[in-house]
Amino acid sequence: MLLIGAVVALNYVQSQSWRIALIGIFTVLFAGSVGLLTTASRAEVFAATAAYATVLVVFLSGNETGES
Repeated sequence: MLLIGAVVALNYVQSQSWRIALIGIFTVLFAGSVGLLTTASRAEVFAATAAYATVLVVFLSGNETGES
């Protein structure tokens, strides 16, 4: 749900600054969720969060509108 929600939110926001802020917020929410709701080790939480943030950044760079 966090991935779909983040992608939808990033799709509707036009400001690059707000998109970057949203990536940070969604990444923190994801890391907290994985850390609290699973028995993953710290390294596994870090790896999953890095992969999640990478997906959001790739979506952001592929969906640029050229506006500031």
